[in-house]
Amino acid sequence: GQDSDHAAFVERSIGELKARMDKGGPPAAAVRALIYVCLPENAADERGFEMLRRIREEQGGEGTLAEFKQFVREQFSTLRLNEKRALETLPALLEGHETDGPKLFDYVRRVATAGGPLSEEGQRRLAKMERIFKGKPPAGRGRRGAKVTSAQEGVQHEDRQ
Repeated sequence: GQDSDHAAFVERSIGELKARMDKGGPPAAAVRALIYVCLPENAADERGFEMLRRIREEQGGEGTLAEFKQFVREQFSTLRLNEKRALETLPALLEGHETDGPKLFDYVRRVATAGGPLSEEGQRRLAKMERIFKGKPPAGRGRRGAKVTSAQEGVQHEDRQ
């Protein structure tokens, strides 16, 4: 009946999310990184969303605001489904656009801190994203070979402005 239809829908949706985890390029990487950094903050800040909307416009964002919101929801769901793999695929999403990484990270930082200083966990996550976006992934390594675990070691916190 209706329950089995819903279960099939959920299963299909999860499969689609898993299949698209390494798709979406730099925009997906930036939004996913932002959500990852802000998850422990436990707050949806209107200023952060407004800045994210402006950044989307600055980057020549295509589609409607509703489509953009759906895109953000998809990145959130991707992180919730399998955070480790969602983070491991970030270098693959940035592949071919490594020179844009520092600018994308700056957007992530600006939006993440729009509501005020981050918690210690938020700062740790932001530092981890900085290494991914500003670092240079090893040449010739595919998404499966991309390692995030080494980025977790030796986290140093930046002085907050």
